[in-house]
Amino acid sequence: MPKKNLSGKRRWIPYLTAGLLVFVVGFYSGAVVSGGYELGGRGQAADYSEFFKTKRLIEQRYPDKVSTQDLVDGATNGLVDGLGDPYSDYLTKREAKELDESLSGEVEGIGVEIGVRDDRIVVISPLPESPAARAGVKAGDRILAVGDKPIQGLSVDETADLIRGKAGSKVTVTFQAPGEEPRPLAMTRAKVKAPSVELVFRGRTAILTVSRFGDGTVEELDRAADEILRRKADGIVLDLRSNPGGFLEGAVDASSLFLKEGVVVKERLKDKTEERSVSDDGRLADLSVVALVNQGTASAAEILAGALRDDRDVKLVGEKTFGKGSVQDLIDLGGGAVLKLTIAEWLTPTGQSLSKGGLKPDIVVSSKDPTAQLERAIESLR
Repeated sequence: MPKKNLSGKRRWIPYLTAGLLVFVVGFYSGAVVSGGYELGGRGQAADYSEFFKTKRLIEQRYPDKVSTQDLVDGATNGLVDGLGDPYSDYLTKREAKELDESLSGEVEGIGVEIGVRDDRIVVISPLPESPAARAGVKAGDRILAVGDKPIQGLSVDETADLIRGKAGSKVTVTFQAPGEEPRPLAMTRAKVKAPSVELVFRGRTAILTVSRFGDGTVEELDRAADEILRRKADGIVLDLRSNPGGFLEGAVDASSLFLKEGVVVKERLKDKTEERSVSDDGRLADLSVVALVNQGTASAAEILAGALRDDRDVKLVGEKTFGKGSVQDLIDLGGGAVLKLTIAEWLTPTGQSLSKGGLKPDIVVSSKDPTAQLERAIESLR
């Protein structure tokens, strides 16, 4: 599986320090730690004796068979859970494969992107023409249960794992819209694949919809830009509603279409801040642009919207965005397992952090009437 980043940037294993690698290998190979203690990365003494004692007691006294690999997977999960970060996770080989498939745009399930808001798992967006979309699932719906299993205390990936399944199989998911009663929805899972870019025209106004930043998005945007120029459009409505994000490089490349120069995003890493700037493309930089956003606009989609607002004063129409301002690396641990680790916070070009507040629209239009949002965006272009 490629070592990709949920917010976009492709990174490699050197972001794990040698010291941490030694710690992980020693921890799970059962290597002896003198006195049951080892100094952590910040000089804090860590007591591992309870871990090894627990492992030994399980092996000696637990009545059912349990594989050492299952114990290792569980312990690794616990190690990452200790961060208290909903976006960091340990993915087994199967889970990593499912994530890779979702980023490629094809999954077997109900077709819904989920995330964390206010410590609750919510829908970021249903994919177009998916079982979830046909059942009436909306961005912002809370997920309460999958089947008869409440999801309280589960991570995003654990919840997604319950929802996924073979095409043709059935699943019931209980959703709750803000201020409404819970509603169980029975759905039949399907293979869900959708293009990430759609282009339609209203007269000479181009309506460019980007539903995610996954594999192939850059190429799709490149073709759409050529068509916009060929049709001599006089303005663009960039529809980022319910776009859950994806690869940062996709957002940077998309920004490069609309900007001749400028910083797209700043990454605040552990020891430094890095800037990502536009390339020398700028094919659409002379066209008027308005961006449509809602509470399902997240991550890389927020990066693009923030860059256009800060660098070109592009107006945002719709609702406040999701507010996911962290960057994750997908680091190959060998054997197919992957560590999804938060390694940075991203900021807009002017330094705004979106981790809590999201992007506030310049023109507020409720998502209860998506058509009204689009019409208001077109009107603002004129």
